[in-house]
Amino acid sequence: MREILARLARFADERGSAAVAALVVLALAFGLAYAVYLGDQAPYIDEVDYLAIATNLATKQFFSGDGQHPNAWRAPVYPLLLGGLVRLGVPTWGLRLLNFTALALAVWLIAAIARRQSTALGGLLAAALIFAYPVLFYAAGRFFPQTLAGLLLVLLVYLMGRARSAFAFAGAGLVYGALVLTVPVFMFHAWVLAGWLLLVHGWTGLRWSLLVMASASLVVAVWVVRNYLVFGVALVTTASGGTLLWGNSPYATIGGADVEFLFRYYAEAAKLGEVESNAYYTAEALRYIRENKLEALGFYLLKVANHFNFYNEHFLSSEGSTLRTLVMLVTYGPLLLLLIVRLLQWRRFPLGPVELLLAVLYVSAAFVYAIFHTRIRYRVPFDYLLLTMVGMYLDRFLRTWLDRDERAAPRSR
Repeated sequence: MREILARLARFADERGSAAVAALVVLALAFGLAYAVYLGDQAPYIDEVDYLAIATNLATKQFFSGDGQHPNAWRAPVYPLLLGGLVRLGVPTWGLRLLNFTALALAVWLIAAIARRQSTALGGLLAAALIFAYPVLFYAAGRFFPQTLAGLLLVLLVYLMGRARSAFAFAGAGLVYGALVLTVPVFMFHAWVLAGWLLLVHGWTGLRWSLLVMASASLVVAVWVVRNYLVFGVALVTTASGGTLLWGNSPYATIGGADVEFLFRYYAEAAKLGEVESNAYYTAEALRYIRENKLEALGFYLLKVANHFNFYNEHFLSSEGSTLRTLVMLVTYGPLLLLLIVRLLQWRRFPLGPVELLLAVLYVSAAFVYAIFHTRIRYRVPFDYLLLTMVGMYLDRFLRTWLDRDERAAPRSR
């Protein structure tokens, strides 16, 4: 075993970059085959919405789901990219390659981060773990924005870890702005980025933090101004109220699959506009929280724990399967366990600056999403960070094992 590990380490040192490039190509090839296999199917409501907006953007230059009323329910970046591809005549199956391209680029980026923070072996292990975690390919095969968000999140960490100038931090801010306009909940992670910059760069970090946020705000402001001109209200999304109510009502479930109660609220708000409906849902959710403070707090903590679940509740029984649940258990479980072991060793092996950023982003996501509700799909962007950390930890573990054996070898002879 020791000889095999030694050869693997030498291979990574000598040909690690080529091996990672091969994994990137492999991810693209698998993505192409999976896209063709899925064809035109889009069974989920979210997929239908994104495709409808993309089609209206391509044909009418109008950001709308129904082609008649403006939309701010969906964040703009993902449907804009899809719309550009629709405009070029790309078929539905080909549109899926947007996500698979994002996944393949994420493979390269997490390898680059892990390699820089550990060794070539760590980078190769992080990239290879993508193929041991099939939910990432499943999510990429659907018209969900989480795969693109995963790429942007990894790119943000990559840039933040390397930035040393105002220009570089401004670039990171632009990426962060695009991330917020892909999945708006990432705006809640601004405090993580700002706190990390202060911790790592001291008072200079305050300047970098302001620069990152200012740069990101310029990107987000374009969409906010559009919404103000269209709806008369400065906002990023009109989906926050419904999403908040989904996870904060007397009828809410931890997994968020029981949505019958939402239909009743939707019916009551049917005559309201999109902005007014959002305000109504928000008010109902906040009313429940105010009137049931202890119950809401306990439920919030359960949702925090559920963020790390391997199982999703499903609205329709046909959407889930025992095999899918088992695959999630045997793939996510060991990864999460390795992360926990790594974090418990923080005194013996202190976290480096970038590793600290990865860890805080990953853990804090549970507390952010629990404000609303938690599902595996929402965790997908952060799971790229998990693979990066696990790859780095496995590299440390294997090299420690090799070094120990080498020290012990002379005494055994």
